[in-house]
Amino acid sequence: MSDDRDKFSEVVRTVSGMLLPSSSLYDNYFDMENMAFVLWDRKVPEYVPPANRKFNQILVPTSDTLRYSWLLS
Repeated sequence: MSDDRDKFSEVVRTVSGMLLPSSSLYDNYFDMENMAFVLWDRKVPEYVPPANRKFNQILVPTSDTLRYSWLLS
């Protein structure tokens, strides 16, 4: 799956004629406020373990959980 993402990013980068990030397009989002691509990793908040929570109720933020939450909203 990662290979397909890299291939897709390269095709879009080649065909678009736009200045796009050198990293995979899947690893970036476009920040409309600053008009720039930003890595999802930079948007991940620091993890603070919740007090008095069961293990199955804990969600650790990662770039994937942020990306998919954004897509769903």
